[in-house]
Amino acid sequence: MALSKTTGSVTSYRRRKQIEDCLFQNLLQRPYTSVSVSDLCHQLEISRKSFYNYFPDKDSCFRAIISRKLRQCSLAIAASSRDGADPDTVIAVFLTFWMEERSFLDIIVHNDLLTMYFEQCVHFIREEDKILLDYLNTPQLETDEYVLACFVNINITIIVLWYKSGFEIPLEDMVCKYKRMAYAPLLSLSCKEK
Repeated sequence: MALSKTTGSVTSYRRRKQIEDCLFQNLLQRPYTSVSVSDLCHQLEISRKSFYNYFPDKDSCFRAIISRKLRQCSLAIAASSRDGADPDTVIAVFLTFWMEERSFLDIIVHNDLLTMYFEQCVHFIREEDKILLDYLNTPQLETDEYVLACFVNINITIIVLWYKSGFEIPLEDMVCKYKRMAYAPLLSLSCKEK
């Protein structure tokens, strides 16, 4: 019985990921508004009912893609911070992760999905990402919606502006900008609490 349940959840995970990947591939070639659930079902050779077993709509599917990217970023941060890396190294890992996700940022920016990206980032940090909260060690990120929203907004702004510049600002300079704009204010909040 346990093996059957495990097999079912693996199959379910694979199907869910196939749907997400199909949407992502479509968005690399077409605008968000022109990709429909019917298109995805046709390409994957599944019924609409099967799609709806995994996602209530296309937006939910794209939110899952955003969460997957955020989870990957969080794991990269965890790997670098686990080795006792200094904040500059961890920030560089964070920024490099997003620099390497140009196609994802293309989709977000060119389809005007920044609001969805922002909302999913806030949700992800609040509900799923204890790694980042532990690393930043700022309880206000967990307890104050305003602080969390401001932190997410600053992060997205930094990443998107860097993306729009074609990532021409050197990584070392971006680490300094990030520390000044996002990390230092959080550290000052942490110090005030203690």
